[in-house]
Amino acid sequence: MTTSEQTQRNLAYAFIGGYYIIILAVLFFPIQEAQQQIANILVGTLTVSVAAIIGFYYGTSMSSNKKTDILAAQQKVEAKREEPSA
Repeated sequence: MTTSEQTQRNLAYAFIGGYYIIILAVLFFPIQEAQQQIANILVGTLTVSVAAIIGFYYGTSMSSNKKTDILAAQQKVEAKREEPSA
């Protein structure tokens, strides 16, 4: 696993963990009437972001990244084969 992949995974875990904390706070703590609309917008925005994260890890984006990595590795192997031996 590369550093970039680890960073992406850590950010996804942190974001989703924070999302659940905010959902629990909205459900179990009273929100003033004036703040209700802001809370609704926040929850909606975060929900869309969580859907994007899940789509990346279980959808075509992750598969596409893996395919790109495989093709890059194959190109390196082929380039080594084509190098003249001394």
